[in-house]
This record gives sequence, structure tokens and C-alpha cells, in this order.
Amino acid sequence: MRVLVTHISYHASTGIVKLLRQINSFPIYIVGTSSMPKGMSCGSLMVDCFYQSPSSEQAPEKYLDCILSIMEHEKIDFVLSPDEEEALLFYTRKDLFKDKIILPPTDVINLFRRKQEASLAMEQLGIPIPTILNSQQVNSLCTPQKIIIRENISCCSYGIHITNSADSGDINKYLSPTSFMQNYISGEEYTVDVLCDKNGTPQLIIPRNRLAIRNGITYKCRIEQQKELINCCKKIYGHYHIPGISNVQFIVGNDRIPYFIELNPRIGGTTIASSLASLNLMELYLLHFKENIPLQGFDYYMSLVKWDAIVARYYEETIYLG
Repeated sequence: MRVLVTHISYHASTGIVKLLRQINSFPIYIVGTSSMPKGMSCGSLMVDCFYQSPSSEQAPEKYLDCILSIMEHEKIDFVLSPDEEEALLFYTRKDLFKDKIILPPTDVINLFRRKQEASLAMEQLGIPIPTILNSQQVNSLCTPQKIIIRENISCCSYGIHITNSADSGDINKYLSPTSFMQNYISGEEYTVDVLCDKNGTPQLIIPRNRLAIRNGITYKCRIEQQKELINCCKKIYGHYHIPGISNVQFIVGNDRIPYFIELNPRIGGTTIASSLASLNLMELYLLHFKENIPLQGFDYYMSLVKWDAIVARYYEETIYLG
């Protein structure tokens, strides 16, 4: 199978390639793309063939033309993208991708990229969220407390600023028409990786406790059978049917209540950890979505998870002599 992995410099793409390399049930040829030159990221050296592309943000039409040209030239069977913004771009020419890519519904992408609207939608489903605050509520707090200022449209941990409700100067500096405020929840951070079938029905829900984080990326985590988090995800995905691999982030507060933070309708930077603790998610993904092989069901796949396993990540050093 000839697979194209876009944005090969991303952490998620590196994880995708590593999982593709572990597939033994069918041959894999991997093509990677990035706007960065070859050798500027390890991902560009891990693939069988690399293409430098235009920027998907600065030149979206040229980028699309480039991707479609690569697909034709390399006879690509399937495209794997780690970026929800790119998915919206691919939708503009979805007919040319045919059955070679799985895209989340556009309304789902647009909802969950808007963090405030997504939080309110989760609250309507009965899932706890950190309280959304307005300026009047912050000013009326009896005692100073931590609050979070978030950009409404953001990715990963970017666009988040933690401050104190009594620090009006700091609040005014970061609060804008494109941001909003929430109360700060003390607790443990969890990311839940979710694999759904073509109908958007969950087949695997794997919570992982983020034990150590660098630059917003988890590099050490524990796989935990947190039933409350699993049930929250069942409720979310029962309402929003998202085929493929995605992830949800929660804070489990000191009160043991799971608070929804965000949902990313894409594979995560550390989803490889959930795969290492269960089964090769990329192999399962390709067999189901490309080869139309039925999946065996939620209970079966959940029984394969190595609960309480700790996964520590590292990146191999690679030298490129240009």
C-alpha cells in the first residue's frame, strides 16, 4: 500500500510513520511532505520518498495542487493527515480525493476548533467544563484565584495564558475579542485517544495520564482505565460521530470530576503511546478504512489494552548530509 503522510515535521506524523513501519501484514511505501526542506526534521528522513510542498497556510491552492500531483505521480492509495485545518482545505476538492482519505465532518471540525463554542456544546451534553467567566464575574470574585485566558481558535497548548483574577493589568494584556476566560482547575491532565469505525462508533477509548510534558507534547504517560473519562467520550461520540482517530483532553480535578478541555478531530502527537499499549492503530485503521475489513467491536479491542502501562517517548537522532 502506498501511503502519503502530510506535514511530516509534526510529532503526530512521526508517530504515524513509526506505526506504519511496524506493519507486517501488507507492504507499505511511505511518501512524506512538508513545507520545510528535507533534513530540517527527522520525519523527512524516515519516509521512502520526500517532497517539499508549498505552505498550506500561505499558499493553500498551490499546496492542494502539489498534494494532488504527488498523489497522481506516486500512485498514492491513501492519505494520512494530522491537521484538522488541512482537512477543511481538502474538503474544497474532496471529489478528487475520492476514497483515498477519511475526513471528519466539516461541522465537527468547525465546532471543535472554536474552543468556547465547543465547551458550551459539551456543557449542554451534561459534561462538566471549567466555568466560562466574563469580566464582571472576574471583578466580583471575593478572593483572588487563578483563571485561564484562551484564544477561541487555537491548537494544542498554544493560545493559553494562566493569570490571577486580581491582576487586571495582565488580564487586559491578554484578553481580546478573540479570547475568553475560564476558571482554573487544579488536577491531573488526561488525553483520551479514540478510534471510531466508518460510522463514527467508538471501537477503542484509551485514557492516558499526562505524567510529563515538554512544549505541550506528552513524553511520559500512564495508560489508565478511567471509567468516567471513557463514559464521557461515549457520550460525546454518541452525539458527534467522528470516523477515524481523534483525541479528547480533560482535567480530572482534585474533586475527581473530569472537566472537558478540548476535542481534536485528528490523531494526536502522542497517540502512538496508546497504540504501543494496545495494538497497531494505523494497521487497524488502514485495514478498516481502505480495505473495508470489519472491526471486531469495542469490548474486544478494549480487552487488548495493557492498562496501567507507562509509556516514555524519545526521538531517534538522525543525521542528513546534504
